[in-house]
Amino acid sequence: MVNRLSVIYSVLKLWLWLTLDVIPPFRNLHGQINAKEIDEDRHYFIVVGFDRISVDRTTYHALDMGENIQVLYTRALRGIRIDRLLPDKDTD
Repeated sequence: MVNRLSVIYSVLKLWLWLTLDVIPPFRNLHGQINAKEIDEDRHYFIVVGFDRISVDRTTYHALDMGENIQVLYTRALRGIRIDRLLPDKDTD
């Protein structure tokens, strides 16, 4: 009985966390990609500043090291939107 309650509690806790994670406000970050990482479970990450943002495989391969980006991400550090920032053109 105790084991069953523990499992139910764990499932409800996970469900609540995943639900709260996708509710705004989201975090916003500007900077350069310092590193790109793949963990042993084949999860893809980019490192911007001190934050390790989870991204999908296509995004991981589309971005380059040192690229200036703006990232919108959740509380669990999952990337929602990643925009490339272009350098300002000097007008003479």
